[in-house]
Parts: sequence; C-alpha cells; structure tokens
Amino acid sequence: YGEGAHDAGKLLLPFLDSKNDAERAYAITVLGMADYQPAVPRIQSQLASQDWRVVYAEIRSLGWLGAGTATANIQEVAAGFWLPEVRDIGTKTVAALRSLREISTVRPQS
Repeated sequence: YGEGAHDAGKLLLPFLDSKNDAERAYAITVLGMADYQPAVPRIQSQLASQDWRVVYAEIRSLGWLGAGTATANIQEVAAGFWLPEVRDIGTKTVAALRSLREISTVRPQS
C-alpha cells in the first residue's frame, strides 16, 4: 500500500477500462489504497457508472485519495443514487473532503 504500491498503479490503470464491473471496482479500490494520484481524473470520470460496486469503490477511493476536485461530483451522485449505502458513503466522503480542505486552509499561528 502507499508509496510501495505506486509502481503497480501504472499496471492497474488499464483495468479501469475493463468491461467487467467487478474487475473495475477492484482496480479502483487498489488504486485508492495505493494513493495513486494519477488515477484521480480517470476514477472521477467514471462516477456515472450504473454498477453500484463501481460507484461505491470510486467514491471511497476518491476520499482516500483526498480528491477535493471530485466533491461536487460525489455530492451529485450521493443525492440521487438508488442504493442507500452509496448515498451514505457519498455523504461521508463529501464531509471528509470538505474537512480536509478546511484544514489545509488554516495557517498555523506563530
């Protein structure tokens, strides 16, 4: 996980185009766990998937990756997805990403 898995990130990117939704969901999860930042745009672009496993994995991984650029997209998905668990992880991820943004804008006082 983390930096030790970054080399594998490049090898996993082709799985984001897999026709097999379970395979895509696993790749998205591993890329998030590995903190593979170059995958963020590709993961974010697939939030419109109809497979709940893929959307759940995407939201969770974008949260792990600290992808603040995805906040609006995640919020939109969380507001209207048919599965309550996806809506729930979406709401929690948006809150976490906003919290990260707030923390990063706070300057330490000397």
